[in-house]
Amino acid sequence: DDGQSVGVTHTSDIDISPDGTYTLTDSSLEVSEVSAIAILEHLPTAATSLNHNNGAYVINYPDALVANWFYPVEAAFADSGAVIARFLIAKDMSAVYRADDDIEPVLIFGTAKPMMTYETIPACDNPDADNEDAAEPSFEPEPIVYAELTNGVNLTVGQISQVTAVLPWELPYTLKCVTADTDVIEVDESGAVRALAPGAAVIFCAITVDDGYKEFSIEVSVSTGEDAGTEVIKTDGVS
Repeated sequence: DDGQSVGVTHTSDIDISPDGTYTLTDSSLEVSEVSAIAILEHLPTAATSLNHNNGAYVINYPDALVANWFYPVEAAFADSGAVIARFLIAKDMSAVYRADDDIEPVLIFGTAKPMMTYETIPACDNPDADNEDAAEPSFEPEPIVYAELTNGVNLTVGQISQVTAVLPWELPYTLKCVTADTDVIEVDESGAVRALAPGAAVIFCAITVDDGYKEFSIEVSVSTGEDAGTEVIKTDGVS
């Protein structure tokens, strides 16, 4: 059941030790502090910069996840507190990124594929909880990787917008976009959008993060301006 823990040990020789305590969350095994330390210490020193010969170090493990996916972990020298390296560890241990302040995050272990398909139920933040007429909060799972238009999906003729990818961290990615509705909107490969004429259009997008790949579609409505809105729609999958 969710919330229960299980201890794991191993006897055979493998590259990365699975030893540690795992907590069952959302019907999947989640990394613990012991597991996070173990996975970092078993990765190549060239990738982590962690070497006990250079001095004792500690792994600072956070209390909370980022976007319900990454644990931002910090390695620092035990005596001075100077930071050696920063890492992002996926909660299912499917990936480890090196994420120092002066570099783009680099995948040093695992795969980005589970991140691309993962969905989570957003935290309930309903300021109208005491209002009986207020709409019920949504408990539908939402993707943590999705695409959106910066100005919303309701555009006016002549308006310019941009398709951007939303990720659980500022990871490097490649985004490609295209549309068949070229009489309504103009879209270049990078996701820049210009509204040309009133009507409906669909933008098809593909995002690549390391070895992870995902396709999206965004439905866009273009008007002369009288009925334009600013709604931002999260999209997941191609319709």
